[in-house]
Amino acid sequence: MSHELEHIVVGLHRDASTRFHGKYRGKVADVDDPEQLGRIKAHVPEVFGEDETSNWAMPAAPFAGKDHGFVFIPEVEDGVWIEFEAGDISRPIWTGGWWGDGELPAPGATETRVIVTPTGHKFVLDDKGKEIQLLHAGGAELKMTDSDISLTVGQSEFKMTSAGEITLKAGTTEIKLSLTELSLQSGIGKIKLSATGTDVNNGAIKAM
Repeated sequence: MSHELEHIVVGLHRDASTRFHGKYRGKVADVDDPEQLGRIKAHVPEVFGEDETSNWAMPAAPFAGKDHGFVFIPEVEDGVWIEFEAGDISRPIWTGGWWGDGELPAPGATETRVIVTPTGHKFVLDDKGKEIQLLHAGGAELKMTDSDISLTVGQSEFKMTSAGEITLKAGTTEIKLSLTELSLQSGIGKIKLSATGTDVNNGAIKAM
């Protein structure tokens, strides 16, 4: 073996023994980045052992720029994939997350894309059901389909359709507006206004 080739082999061996390439499973240890760059520290047992954590790991965001970008910081104890810039363990990068058994948020289907926060706020893109949902952890819900939009908060509901109908409900009281009439109903009482006149309680009183 020539001296030059031997030098290359020794260099490759040294690089292989001191560089860490590829992805490693980690668990988030700290997210309080003092520089507010979206960095985290992680436990990566395969690299640092059970007790040590990484340096601050830079995020590998889908896109990032001044005052804009994709900002989703994991929680402590969340599973993360860790890599190292140029294989250097002093320059870690977190490149995404992984779920443990029973951790995948529902629904986990391929035709449904979901973003869920730790407190339970949820954004659902449902290709199969052809709808978009925004759900508050407290129960409020905004739903959009190809033909209507509805907002529900407790006993109150607002709905608007592509056919020109608008409905507002509060408990047993309902106001409905269409292209041809306006109606108000509360309990057993009902008033309907249209181009032909006013109807109270299904004909009990009529005004032309």
